[in-house]
Amino acid sequence: MLIVAALPDPVGTDRVHELVTLLNTTAAAIDLTGWRLVDAAGGRQNLSGTVAAGAVVQVTAQGALQLGNQGDTIIPVDGSGGSIGTVALSDHPVRLPPLRRSKTTDHGHGRVVRPFLGALP
Repeated sequence: MLIVAALPDPVGTDRVHELVTLLNTTAAAIDLTGWRLVDAAGGRQNLSGTVAAGAVVQVTAQGALQLGNQGDTIIPVDGSGGSIGTVALSDHPVRLPPLRRSKTTDHGHGRVVRPFLGALP
């Protein structure tokens, strides 16, 4: 299970609008019974349900779990109590390399550029 995105500072009120997006990277469904998310201040949120193989689930931060707007840490903890990694959030913008472009085609409506979905340098 990976944290692939987080929205710690949504427009407007943070409560019930902060999101953490999880991706099941395994070939089997994962039962989230006993799983939780923990923040740097020790706030916890229990998870529930099942995430199908390869599926994505969005979790709304509620209760004691509050994502800091100036940076935070999110730790996913599995059902056996083991941390499965740590994700650091930052208030600094992330600079991504420009998209590489591949094929350009014309479908009678002008040029259409298809993004290259391979690995970036």
